[in-house]
Amino acid sequence: MTSHQLLKPKEAWYVWTPDVADDDRFADVAAAVEAFESIPTPAGETESYWLRRESLWSYPSTITRVLVRDGLVQGYYSLTGSTVRLTNRHLRALPLPMANPNPLQPATLISHLAKHRHATITADTILMHAVGVALEVAQLQGSVALVVEPHDETSAELFTRRGFRRSGRSASETTPRLWVPLHLDADRSRR
Repeated sequence: MTSHQLLKPKEAWYVWTPDVADDDRFADVAAAVEAFESIPTPAGETESYWLRRESLWSYPSTITRVLVRDGLVQGYYSLTGSTVRLTNRHLRALPLPMANPNPLQPATLISHLAKHRHATITADTILMHAVGVALEVAQLQGSVALVVEPHDETSAELFTRRGFRRSGRSASETTPRLWVPLHLDADRSRR
């Protein structure tokens, strides 16, 4: 056993990048990513394939974080910059001091999120970590919302039960987007 292995925690979040994938010190993380299998649904299979085959190609425009515990990727999520179209009612609820707010607002998009089919964590553990990172991003570069594009209505229901709302959509948008505000006072309506 090497000193690196002795220092490695039993559970840790890793930013999954090409450098990490190529680093022998993280061979166990790479093996866990390669073995990742989400729940056996079309959405789960899509997310499994994306992590194993496409996530590294999406770096650096999309940042993927994996939670590894006891040699298993328990779950992962990916974040990227985006926008969300908000209704006038939603805009009035945000703490934005704008005279004519634009309905298209900067956002952080959860482009991918999945847990392993044998995970010992809940999807909320993954989601809460993504929210925490998105809150940091909101303070650093300006992002008013955390957005997700669910694979299907079942996925959409999981997010709406956790407070995500349907966004306003333009006629050209076919995928429904769900969002939550990223500022603590964003639910306080202005009059």
